[in-house]
Parts: sequence; structure tokens; C-alpha cells
Amino acid sequence: MLPGTIYLTWISFVAVLCAALVGLAAFRRHRERDIGKVITPVSVNYFFSRKCNKECAFCFHTEKDSYVASEDQMKHGLRLLKEAGMRKITFAGGEPFLYPQILAMLCRFCKEDLGLESVGIISNGTKIRKEWMEKHGQWLDILGVSCDSFNESTNIAIGRGTGNNVEQLFKVRGWCRELGIKFKLNTVVCVHNWEEDMAHMVQELDPFRWKVFQVLYVEGENDSREEEVYVSKRKRNAKKLLVSDEQFKTFCDKHKHVSAFVPEPNSIMASSYILLDEYLCFLDKGAGPEKQSRSILEVGVQKALSEVYWDQDAFNERGGMYDWTKEVIQGNIGGGECGSANEKLSCRQSRTKPQDLVYLGCLSMDDWRGPPFGASRFSRIVSKVEVERKFNLGPKFASAFLSECQTHRRKIYNTQGGPFFIVVQQPGQIIRDIYYDTKNDRLSTLGLWVRQRQVQSFPLGSSGQRNGHDCDTTAKAGVVLAQSASHMPQWNAKLRLGGHFNNSEFLEINGKQNVSDEVLRITGADTKLEDLQVATDLETRRLSWEVVQLADGMEPAAEMTIVLDEVTEAKATIQDNGVAKSAFNHTIGEVELFQEFETEDVDKAVHEGQRKKIAALRMEELKEFMMANTNIFSTTAKPIGKLTAYEMWKSSRG
Repeated sequence: MLPGTIYLTWISFVAVLCAALVGLAAFRRHRERDIGKVITPVSVNYFFSRKCNKECAFCFHTEKDSYVASEDQMKHGLRLLKEAGMRKITFAGGEPFLYPQILAMLCRFCKEDLGLESVGIISNGTKIRKEWMEKHGQWLDILGVSCDSFNESTNIAIGRGTGNNVEQLFKVRGWCRELGIKFKLNTVVCVHNWEEDMAHMVQELDPFRWKVFQVLYVEGENDSREEEVYVSKRKRNAKKLLVSDEQFKTFCDKHKHVSAFVPEPNSIMASSYILLDEYLCFLDKGAGPEKQSRSILEVGVQKALSEVYWDQDAFNERGGMYDWTKEVIQGNIGGGECGSANEKLSCRQSRTKPQDLVYLGCLSMDDWRGPPFGASRFSRIVSKVEVERKFNLGPKFASAFLSECQTHRRKIYNTQGGPFFIVVQQPGQIIRDIYYDTKNDRLSTLGLWVRQRQVQSFPLGSSGQRNGHDCDTTAKAGVVLAQSASHMPQWNAKLRLGGHFNNSEFLEINGKQNVSDEVLRITGADTKLEDLQVATDLETRRLSWEVVQLADGMEPAAEMTIVLDEVTEAKATIQDNGVAKSAFNHTIGEVELFQEFETEDVDKAVHEGQRKKIAALRMEELKEFMMANTNIFSTTAKPIGKLTAYEMWKSSRG
């Protein structure tokens, strides 16, 4: 080789080496910058439960367990995310509407307490009920419903078939339209539907966004073998449903003219979402096996985020930032036109918090009388109707509700092989009630029970396997796997409006000022809240189940809950082998029906009359339900409430 050639080769080598060193230094600076970079979790998807009532074969967040964190843990985690910069939250699963009370609590907390710009839910739609929407929709900006096909045979092949998917979808769309909630549609393109033309039906549904995903394969979630899926319904095999990029493009080309269309191929979707699981750990479902961070409750948001990969460029590319807050227009919650085009209308266009809306309906200028509105006919009155019937545990209660090998959702039979109703177990509670009264028990004599209530929740635990069945190890009374911090004590009162101790109708009064006002009212203003003294201090371990389907296959007309209370004195008084125990112990059950009732354009007297009719109707429904299940709910021996039982116990001690 010539000397000149050797020299040039050496120069080239040095140049390449220098370039490599410069590149390596730049990479290190970039890496160091990223490591120390503060990540803002603008939009978070929170999978607070993995439980689901469907068996979609491509599901990438499968039912590995049935754990649900406590209310305090969830609220603490959400507050940490808010402080880190979260502006939008979407609750997903699993199926979030399997836990309607938890879902309502989360939506309200995020909107009212945290003040998030957007609160959303992703659901399969089957468990959404109009009553829930009317009661809790004010805290919801976006409701997304999954729809992979308008052909029932295709839905069955996917694992989503029910027989009325399309009908339910249009119902949900109608409720969203009535309540001004943004309606979104999610579709997963797989081998069963990539050739389907969904354009006409989607346009008829008119979602504000139609997210179209390419089916995603995630190691550790939907990568099971077919024989494993056959053995366990919790396993998923998405391999048989995968579509090529070309097939996904074919579907997209067929539907790209739909105005709400937002396609997300795997290249964009995989790592562009911030996903939070039921343990409040971030998940990375990108390349390779699924990765899980440590819990934000343990290490904080930034540390946990640094343990997974979030592709912010892909987030922006897929349009992760958009108009995600519903417009709440005073006078027309639906956000559409107010009245006819020929009328002169005064509709306030400012964005208003739902809880601040008192006057609903659009006014013509002739009706205007000055702020806020002149005519009392626009007032809205809301009451809470609660009826309850107590029961003793029938011979079938323990085997139906407390048997060791049960799932959270279960069928309850009154007789072997007979009709059944379906319940979903709710997280347990330890409740401390400090009751207050005058020295001569005047308030309770007048039918008012005043208390400070402190609630301590314990979550539903993870499932184990025994004898080939799914067993919820927290389903038994007296078992607490994870106990949360207590809420602060809250003032509360119950005013009996009808019935007696066993079958009662109550009005709930919440908040110290409201309770104080009621004490003054019922005593003729001669007793103040500050004048009361402690009458009783009780602790209750509570298990509860929501009834979601009656024996006739229909849902209850109102929110129905079965409650089992084990009541003791809050302060232990007896030592048993060195363990403090209460001398007083009482177990009692209740079936409760709860409904919010509202009227507009009527005075209080008319409202009260209608409320009483509803309460009487609900009490009859409650009686009919319990009489049909006497082996479970026994009333042969007169059930005794906890306060009556406690007074009897005190009297027996002299």
C-alpha cells in the first residue's frame, strides 16, 4: 500500500473515531438530560380493576387478579398525579362499571376535589345504566364505549357478544347527548372485522372521536397458548387475531372520510399512553415483555415514571391533546341549540361547574326578570330517598354470601336450583359512629339521630385458587388484607320520615352546618349542636353487596344494597387471653334502597308529596324482594337494630 494511501486511511479512521466519540458524548448528555428530566403526566389511563364481564380474545389488560385498592389509596395516588401535572384522567379496566359506586366516587373526586380539566371512562357499555348517568354524569366529561363490530356473529367471535350490543350502544349515546357528555367510540381492528364497513353506523352514532386501534400483542398479557386459554378463561391469545399493517391500512382507507376518525397503528399506540394499574404502578406495554414500575404510593410519580418508557412524540403524533372538556352551558346542559331559531333567547355561554347549576332551561327575553332568574318556577329541588328493612341471617345467608370460595360477583339462590339474583361485593368498611343527644334523649325521641362518622375502608383482595374455583380471600367476614388510613370524622344525621326501627324511611343530612340547622329546627331552636353530649360510641365492621340483577333478569328500580353489620363498642372493655374484646356484640343485616329524586317547576309541598309516593313504592319493592328470599333474609324473629340492641344490652347490665 502506498504511503499516501496509508495516510488517508489513517485520517479517515481518526475522523470516524472522533465522530463516534462526539456522538457518544452527545448520547450521554441526552441520556443524562432525560434521566433528570421532569415528566409531566398530562393524560393518564387508570385501570383501577382488572375484573371484566367479557372475554375479548385480544384484551391486553387481562384479569390476572381481582385486587382493588382502598378509596384512600386511590385518592392519594390521584392527588399525587394532579400535583405532578395531570390534567386528564380516564378510568378503564377490566370493566369499570362493575364497581359503579367506586367509579362514581373517583369521578366526583377528580372533578370536584382535584379540579381536573377532563374525567373520562372507557367501558364495554353493557353495565352502563341511565340512573347512574343521571346521578353521576355531572362529574364526567367523556364516555368512551368499545364497539368492534355491528354484526353480532363478529362480536361473538371476538368475545364481546351479548345479543343487544348495538341497541345498548345507541341508548348510551342518547344518554350522553341528553346530559352533554362527550361520546367517544373505540374500535380494535382484528382478523374478524378488518373487512367490515362500519362507516354508516358510526356516522349515525356521531361520536366526537372514533379511536381505531390495530390489535396489540403484549407479552405477559395476551400471549397465552390456545390450550391455556381453554383451561382458564382469564388467559388470552391475541396471536390468532393479529392483522398486518396492510390489512389495518385497508380498514383505515375505508373509513378515513368519517370526520371523527382517529387511527392508531401499533407503531403509535404501544408506548404513547401513560397507564396506571390497580396497584398504582405505571405499565409499559411497548416492545418486549410488559414492564411495571414501582407504585407511586411507594416512590412517587417521577421515580415511577422513570422506570417505564412513555413516548411523548407518539403521544403528540396521535393527537393526545384535544378538546377534552365538555361544555356545560347554563340553560342547556346538552350544549346544543337553545329553543327555536325564531325566539330571542338568553343562554349563558360561560363554562360553569355542574354543581353550581340550579336553574335549568332556556329563557326567552320576555321571561327575564334580572339575576339569576325572576320566576320561581325554574327552581330545582333534589331529595335523597332511602328506605331499608332489617333482617336476621337466614339459614342460606352464610353459604350464599360468606362461603370461603366465592368471587366478587355471584349468583344468590334462595332454594337449590331455583330463581337467583346477582350481587357484586363492595369493599368492606370499619365504621365508627359517635352518637350525640341531649341528657333526656330528646333527639332520638323526635326521630333524629346525630352522629360523627369515621369510615375506614379495606379493599377487595386478590384471588386465590382452591378446589378449581376462584376464591376471594376477603369475602369472609372478619378478614382484612389491606387497611387504609381513616377518613376524617364527618357530621351526619338521619331523620326518620316513616316506618319504624325495622322497616324505615330516612332522610340523610350531611355536613356540620346542615346537621346543626336540623337540630335547631326539630327542637324549636332551644338546642344547639354544641349542647349535645356523647350518647353511644359504636364500631361496625361492614360487608356489603350491590344487587345488580333481580330474579326476573331486570335491574332494581333504584340502587339496592345488602349490608351485613357486626357491631361492637368502640372501646374494648374485656380481656380474653390478653386480647381486648368488647362486651357488646350484635350482628344485623339490612337491605337498602337509595334513590335521588328531583323536581322542577313545583313547590316544596308538591315535591314532598311525590317523594313520599316514591318512598312508599320503594318500600313495597323491598318487602317483595325479601319475602321472595326468606331462606336468606329472616324476619321470623323480629330483627333488632344496633342502637336498640345496645340499649337493651346496657339495661341488662343494670
